Amino acid sequence: MQRQTKYEPLQTHLESVGIDKIEMTFHEIEQFIGSELPGSARKCRAWWSNNPSNGAMTRAWLDAGYKTEGFSMDQEFLNFSKGKSVERPRPAAPEDKAGKTHPAFFCMGGTATVSSGTDLTKPALPDWEKTTTTQGIRHK
Repeated sequence: MQRQTKYEPLQTHLESVGIDKIEMTFHEIEQFIGSELPGSARKCRAWWSNNPSNGAMTRAWLDAGYKTEGFSMDQEFLNFSKGKSVERPRPAAPEDKAGKTHPAFFCMGGTATVSSGTDLTKPALPDWEKTTTTQGIRHK
């Protein structure tokens, strides 16, 4: 049994409307999902992108056959328009000698998060720039 996401009522609504363009306010979306949108929905334009790997919220409108376009963060509204559903590409899974993929291969997909403002290119050690390595020996 597949667990229902909080965005499925939005998907159901979009599927039932059946028109090419739908304008909705953030408040109306919140009424359908039964809770407030996350803060990033009001701050980050990428939250409303049509990238299928964004998560359950994006899958809700894509699976209903819609895509987002023409939205306003300041006025808190967006337009959904009928569009071709986007399939999420899956990475190639390693196969065992029998050519089968282990069932646990995709189990951790989407579980890692990076906090806003984190610089993934910044060295982990504070004095990294001052440290050099010569033939496996650390020198300061």
